[in-house]
Amino acid sequence: MLKCIRIAHISLGICEALLGLTRDETKAQVEQYVSKERAVRTAEDLNQLRTFALAVVNLTRMTRATQTAEDRSYFERFAADPHLDQMQPSIVDAVEVLFNVQSAAAEASQAKRELTLNAVVTALASLTLISVSVDAYNFIREDQSLITDRLQRALILGQFVLALVLLVLIFWLISMRNRRARRRMHDS
Repeated sequence: MLKCIRIAHISLGICEALLGLTRDETKAQVEQYVSKERAVRTAEDLNQLRTFALAVVNLTRMTRATQTAEDRSYFERFAADPHLDQMQPSIVDAVEVLFNVQSAAAEASQAKRELTLNAVVTALASLTLISVSVDAYNFIREDQSLITDRLQRALILGQFVLALVLLVLIFWLISMRNRRARRRMHDS
């Protein structure tokens, strides 16, 4: 009987401690959104906490502690008083919410970094295309002039550069539309 009492109290203590930890972490995340000063756990840390919480909840289910009817009766009465059966789902729900919020924040940060990188790569590719076009025009111009009028050459070069800029802009708009569509599908 002493072992049953010890098991019941340890299970209750672990669940209360884990519930307190989830409350503290929720408070830390709220404070971090308000003041940006307090550091919160990463999505990987919260995933580990979620796994740990699920294991604790499964291991502290009183019905799994013993097979004897007498001990089960004691565990059921013990668990009813502190509402252990309500505390365990609360722990799981709180850890899931914490993980989902932090995971969404990490995904948003990653998407922002990817957008910045894509913009830089697009700008560099555009500059490269313009540079290659100008070099090709200069190469042709030095051997023999295809268009003799200097104003016409400048106009054609301007139109070509404008066409390249429009092409890059169209690709950029298409990629932004696809990114928004993926984000909407992910949010659904």
